[in-house]
Parts: sequence; structure tokens; C-alpha cells
Amino acid sequence: MDVLITIVKEFGGEVIVGDAPAIGVKGNVFQKTGLQEVCKKHDVKLVDFNRDEGKVVTIENAIALNEVLIAKTYFEVDTIVNIPVFKSNALYWISGALKNMKGLIVGMDKH
Repeated sequence: MDVLITIVKEFGGEVIVGDAPAIGVKGNVFQKTGLQEVCKKHDVKLVDFNRDEGKVVTIENAIALNEVLIAKTYFEVDTIVNIPVFKSNALYWISGALKNMKGLIVGMDKH
């Protein structure tokens, strides 16, 4: 993340870092992962999407989920750089970039 922030800033971009773990986090996940320190070093805004204001988005022709609350920050940026963490879990054989976008759902409605 440190290098990515540096590169984006070198090209004149404004960086906002965000994350939203779905389950199993006790304490400050940003502090535990070192993300808070990296963002502080680069004077970059750090957003917890689980606590971000949300915007209700209607999903047309949805079978199960007609509306979802999406983090407000998503609607305020020009570009998203999605950095997946490759791992497996109980729901998927591999967790990648698409599942990673579920982090934009505010709160714990990610399942």
C-alpha cells in the first residue's frame, strides 16, 4: 500500500484509503494491519466503510436484494483501485477482487 500511495501521488492523484472487514475483527483493524500508520505517513484519508455514511442504491430486477446501502465515499471519487487479498473462506474457494467490492456495503449486510 505504501508504494501504491506513493505512485498515485507522484501522478498527481488524491488518495483515499478505505476498507470494511465483514466479520471477525476485534479492535482497530487499521492499526493491527499497519494501514493506519501508512496513511498517516502519507497524510492520506482513511475511511472505515462500515462506519461511512451510506447512500441507498436500488437494484432493478433483483431477486433477493432490492436495495443496498453503499458507502458515500464511493460516489465522491473518480477512480477506484481495488486491491484484493487472495485467501479462501467458508463461502468461496478463493476470495478476489469482485468479492472485495462487497466492502463498500455499509455495516454488516455483506452476507
